Amino acid sequence: MLENLSGWELLAGFAVLIVLVFAALYGVFYLAMRAALRRDKAGRDATGRDRGTGRAERRR
Repeated sequence: MLENLSGWELLAGFAVLIVLVFAALYGVFYLAMRAALRRDKAGRDATGRDRGTGRAERRR
């Protein structure tokens, strides 16, 4: 299948693959940063514990 593609077509295909991989990595990083910023703004992590003391605090 690859033998009937020219060099430019192969290069374009690999470029598209690389762009897709970087887009997926960016999406994962974006979601992780969004969760971290939301956690920082609340002052608590995802388990409901306060960052400073580690004690669970009731959510209001």
